[in-house]
Order: sequence, then C-alpha cells, then structure tokens
Amino acid sequence: MRVNILILILLSSVIFSNENDIRDRHGSYKGKVEKDGSFRDRYGSYSGKINSDGELRDKYGGYRGKVNNNGDIRDRAGSMLGRITSSGEVRDKYGSLLGVIGDDGRVRDRYGSSLGKVGRDVSKESTAIKFFFPGITE
Repeated sequence: MRVNILILILLSSVIFSNENDIRDRHGSYKGKVEKDGSFRDRYGSYSGKINSDGELRDKYGGYRGKVNNNGDIRDRAGSMLGRITSSGEVRDKYGSLLGVIGDDGRVRDRYGSSLGKVGRDVSKESTAIKFFFPGITE
C-alpha cells in the first residue's frame, strides 16, 4: 500500500511538473499557457494569446474578443459569450453553469466530471477560454 501511494505521488509530480501545462482528464498533455498569456498547442505551435488587459488574439494577432475585469467573456463584436466568476464558475451567456475551475487547477463540467487540469501558473481566465470557449482564439 505504501509503495503504491509513493508511486502515485511520484507520477503526479512528473505529470504536472510544468506549472503552465494544460492536460485533459486522462493526464495527456494538450498544450500550455506561456507567462505572457500565449497559448501553445501540444506540438508547441502558437495558437493565440490573452493579453494582460484581457484582450484575446488569434494566432495571426487578430482581435477575437475580451475577458473584462468583471469576468465577462465577449467576442470581437462585443456580444456576451459567457462569464467566469471569482469562485471559478464558468457560465454561458444565459447564466447556465458550464463548469468549475478549482483553486487546485482541476476543471470539471457542470456535472462534476473531470475535464482536465492546469498548472498553478495558468490563470482562470486562460483556463476558461481553453476548456469552454476554445474557438475564440482559433
């Protein structure tokens, strides 16, 4: 029993060694978010960015939307797509719960099922975009 727990601890530290990683529910590497807000896919290719002021840019630098200070996620026309609350809830434009981003980086859908995990350096805003609104930066 002790050996199994030790192996599990060692594996989890290897799997989540990079604090900018995005992983799916199986632990497979899906990409990362750089410190400057750049999104990289699993192959390392640049796929968009969230600027420090919340602006969302596609891989060509085109404006795609914004995450406002109050958590509203809007597309380039200013239309509401959804919202992320300070507690980590992600809601669609109608207020329906899409999922929750935990303080530990675990991402769950509205039913509590795991969608994946992000490293501790990945912001909740970046996590919401990559898991619940991925098309906005593509």
